Amino acid sequence: GDQPTFDKLPAGEAEALRSRLAAAQRLITAVPSYKPADSVALTEAIRQQDAAVDETLEAIKVLLLGGLGDGRQATRVALSGPRMLALEPDGSLLIGEYDLGRVRRVRPDGALETYIDGEGGQVAGNFRDMVGLRRLADGHLVVGSAVLGKVFRVAPDGRQAVVLGTGAMATAAPAAATPAAGLAFRPDALATELDGAMWVAQNARDAAPRLLLRVDAGGLAEPVALPPGLKPVDDVLDLAAGPGGLLYALIGERKLAGGATVHRRLPGGSWEAMLPDLHVDRGRLAVDAAGTVFLGEDARGRLLRLVPGTPVEVLAGPGVTVGTPPLVAPGGVLPAPDGTLYVSDMATNVVHARSPQGAWRAVAGNVETRQTDASQLAFNAPAGLAFDAEGRLVVSEAGGNAVKRWDGRALETIAGGAEGEAVEDVPALEARFAVLGGIAYRGAELIVADVHNNRLRALGADGRVRSLTAQAAPPVRREGLAAGEAVPAAQFRVRPNGGVAVGPDGAVYFTSTVVGQVFRLGPDGLVRAVAGKPMPEGARAGDGPDGPALEAGLLAPFGLAFRPGEPDNLYVADFGNARVRRIVGVSGAAPRVETVAGAGRVPSLLKLGLEPGWEAAENGLPATEAALVLPLGLAFDAAGRLYVGESGTLNLKQLAANEDDFEALKLGGDVPPLGARVRRIEPDGRITTLMGPGGRLAPDPAAPDGLGAPMSLGFDRQGRLAIVDARTNSVRLVPAKALE
Repeated sequence: GDQPTFDKLPAGEAEALRSRLAAAQRLITAVPSYKPADSVALTEAIRQQDAAVDETLEAIKVLLLGGLGDGRQATRVALSGPRMLALEPDGSLLIGEYDLGRVRRVRPDGALETYIDGEGGQVAGNFRDMVGLRRLADGHLVVGSAVLGKVFRVAPDGRQAVVLGTGAMATAAPAAATPAAGLAFRPDALATELDGAMWVAQNARDAAPRLLLRVDAGGLAEPVALPPGLKPVDDVLDLAAGPGGLLYALIGERKLAGGATVHRRLPGGSWEAMLPDLHVDRGRLAVDAAGTVFLGEDARGRLLRLVPGTPVEVLAGPGVTVGTPPLVAPGGVLPAPDGTLYVSDMATNVVHARSPQGAWRAVAGNVETRQTDASQLAFNAPAGLAFDAEGRLVVSEAGGNAVKRWDGRALETIAGGAEGEAVEDVPALEARFAVLGGIAYRGAELIVADVHNNRLRALGADGRVRSLTAQAAPPVRREGLAAGEAVPAAQFRVRPNGGVAVGPDGAVYFTSTVVGQVFRLGPDGLVRAVAGKPMPEGARAGDGPDGPALEAGLLAPFGLAFRPGEPDNLYVADFGNARVRRIVGVSGAAPRVETVAGAGRVPSLLKLGLEPGWEAAENGLPATEAALVLPLGLAFDAAGRLYVGESGTLNLKQLAANEDDFEALKLGGDVPPLGARVRRIEPDGRITTLMGPGGRLAPDPAAPDGLGAPMSLGFDRQGRLAIVDARTNSVRLVPAKALE
């Protein structure tokens, strides 16, 4: 039964495993019984005689590289945005992953488990853009989500109840003693007291005002005045409840010099400024039982401690080099009752602990740059994949801001490894990225989409990283390019948060879900749009008809792929419109768009809701009649068959990309649940499902390693299908034989 799994291994590793299996077989000296109890006893007897048996079983499991890491030591598991920290009574550390809205638990013995996650957790749920995380005295956990617009209490048995918010923003302050559960209020910052009372802030957006509420332990809310003299651009970045009824608020503009200040609210309701001139983006504020204030000043790389009445002390950061870890962007901060201080680094995705004596140690997050144990590989929200000239797998990490390479024996970082602004012409391992997306090779040069730095960059054969676009760093374009408009690459700056592909002439194609267009960076150094209608900021393209490519309405275009034998036709996953489109004549002056798969957004959603059992019934249908549920990754095999990765409706709030970039996620209303899938479209246009609901190769969707968000697809020299799964932190390798 493991033969298909075994077939995907590199030849050298497979031969070593065959030798181990042969040695194990020699230990069987009697005819095996097929009774379950006898089989288990025989297996255990073999394990007692040869430890290589267990090693072999683990090695075979590299069909799934990486994974959520449950059961492993926490320092060998990749985390993504570990901004929230909380302690449990037994000493376990809870880690809230900000972007994915997932909560991990580090046991006192150092082992990690996924506590809260929509598909792989002990408790089902995802709290994207997580705010607040605290275990209360009664055993409940309080956690908020800015994306969902709610604050939840999670009971020890996993049941969830909304204690504040309806999903909408408040348009005015509520009256005193208003039940919080029915209030419209977006929780942008949250502080919880041990008895369950809460302080919650909403920042101004459009017509919604900036507000602060106190919600008592009984669930009644009342408005509270914010510090006087705040500027319209100021946000409440974080809140912390201190002893004696004091409230601490970190308020200001993100990442600006002197843009944030810590304020303290006294019991009578007046405010005083304590700590000005702070550089903060996603840093956090914490206060211990003695009233000592701790701050992760992430934009300056400092960890601060302030004892009221004394000067500020820098515990880690520039100028503090003896005995401290290399903190880049300290975010979450948690003082423990025993004097231990936990700090998460939002750039390196590692959680550190500082003892009362000042000694540091890593407690969670992958700390290895090179891994040789294939059963323990750690990926951090992988996003794109490619294969280099030697056939090695190369993966970009959205969460780890790194490019990693796997040769079948070792996984090593070849570029990046921490979040930061783009710096030109630097050695690969010194390069800093801000959420990596799609990647593709152009000869020996690896093109990478540096998403939040708003540019394309290249890792050259000389081992240095340079920018292909936006070197001049003008403002980010949000209006797209009009037909016929060409912009020098150095002056073109747009968020390239979808796929990347390289044409036969060396042109680089990339997508932006922000502006809903596909772009071409040609050999002439100019950037042009090749598909998608430029939309004004705030507008959303409709599901337009086929025809001239620059008049087509693309909604969050994502994956890209060229079909063998069609050098001038580029295929694009029209994510929000639930289609795959072909851009015919992509390098010419008048490209056209044709739909090759997908019935469209509205027909697909209707099929989900009105036709039970439709998934299996679609096998064999013309692809243009099929319901594609949010297609992401695309790839062609050598025979010209198109493979499509679909995120499914279960993953709407779990995708690693920033939701602001995915207008398609804001479809509104509840959509019927459907897990992620991989579909195949034959050259004659017929579609079948390989993995996921209705497919023959489906992993168990309820398992922690069930298919989650297939962001990128590709084929290696052996004909194996590689699938980057952002939700499960893994790369799947499907044997060629299994695809027959």
